[in-house]
Amino acid sequence: MGSTTRVVSGEQNIDRHLIALSAKTEDALYRKIVDLLAWLEAEQEQPALGDIAYTLWRRRTHYAVRTGFLVRDWADLHQQLGEVSRSKRLPSAKRSGERTDLIEELLERYLAGGEPDGESLYADARYRCLPLPTYPFVEERYWLPDQAEIVEQIERVRTADRLHPLLDCNSSSFSEQKFTTRFTGREFFLQDHQIGGQPMLPGVAYLEMGRAAAELSGADQAVCLEQIVWARPVLAAEAQDVHISLYPSDERSETIEFEVWSEGEQESTLHAQGLVRCISNTAGQRLDLEAIEQRCTVRLGADEYYRALQNLGLDYGPSMRAIQELSLGSQECIARLKLPEGLQSDFADFKLHPALLDGALQATVGLLERVHQREQVVYLPFALEAVRLIRPLPKHGYAYVKAQGSSGLKYDVLLTDEAGYESVVLAGLSVRAFDLQKAGRAKVGQVSTLDLLEKLSRGELSVQEVEQVLGGGS
Repeated sequence: MGSTTRVVSGEQNIDRHLIALSAKTEDALYRKIVDLLAWLEAEQEQPALGDIAYTLWRRRTHYAVRTGFLVRDWADLHQQLGEVSRSKRLPSAKRSGERTDLIEELLERYLAGGEPDGESLYADARYRCLPLPTYPFVEERYWLPDQAEIVEQIERVRTADRLHPLLDCNSSSFSEQKFTTRFTGREFFLQDHQIGGQPMLPGVAYLEMGRAAAELSGADQAVCLEQIVWARPVLAAEAQDVHISLYPSDERSETIEFEVWSEGEQESTLHAQGLVRCISNTAGQRLDLEAIEQRCTVRLGADEYYRALQNLGLDYGPSMRAIQELSLGSQECIARLKLPEGLQSDFADFKLHPALLDGALQATVGLLERVHQREQVVYLPFALEAVRLIRPLPKHGYAYVKAQGSSGLKYDVLLTDEAGYESVVLAGLSVRAFDLQKAGRAKVGQVSTLDLLEKLSRGELSVQEVEQVLGGGS
């Protein structure tokens, strides 16, 4: 940027100009000097030196890396710039002519990082701004990201401030406690959990949604989930918003009802419902894993078992393949579980991790196939009497499944650590035949949820009768 030696009112008696140049790096500053020299040589008419100084001093941004040239005329400027271009050495300052205290002071102050005087220097209206070369940015090529990368970046922004991996935000109103999540189909528990070729939200995900929603709503004690009914699955063929609403019970203040639902074009669809109850911490039992494995003599490796599940239309990707080995008995089985490698980083975000709990439920299919060998039907969870979280779920452990009765349609599922101590108990898991094309459609508000669940728990309605009420009979 430019200054003068003798600055007086009206800017008379100017005999030298200060050509001030700056950039963010030394390399950029050198290129800026070379660019200015090339511009000067390309001009057919010599530009006024005052205009050059004015443009650089008052119309350019000043950066940390600086140099300056004190010049008397255009030829002097051309010579000094040419020396830098030929030597490829960046000077700290170039001066010519006799020493003048004012101009030396201005230059030294500028090189030391001081701000140029914007009030007095080159304030005369006779100076004009020239189209000098712009800043020499680094010549790098940048390609626009492809669509998949853009979607991934948007997803990272969207999920950065979410409350929980299954609960994006609190969408409550004065009359309703509610949380909302947008499922895109790219979540690991949807992408790697496909039933009949369609991404389907695992039934166990609703359990963690209910637990997390209760915790975020102020439940500071241990909770037990009870009387869970899965009405209609969330099929994530396209992005959709799913809500979970919480309602306090009028009869039992310690009990909260929850419903998982989504909005359709004309009406809302109920996906799952249940109760959350605050309880005292309970001690679990220790299973004799060795004795169980001795009774379960049919053993299947992970690859073999998941191929069999795929033949049934149950297609699990890498992040939903927690079973390492399955041992089958006549009315019981035990599966060795391990959290998939790709899920290690966010394991602490869940207390009922979908990959591990779904792995436990996947083990029930082995028993189902032994009882219903001739049926080409997919059985999925329909109802669950209770879920108790006894201690934190480990990354490695076992799932023990025991059939209730001889029907092969109801089970108790216990998840343990590697020593056999219970971590999570799923009591009274009922399954039903599932037709993807004829999934039941229960509507929110169509049935009094508490009445329905109370009758189921008291034995006044059977699982099959509840299924018919929800419109899901097969």
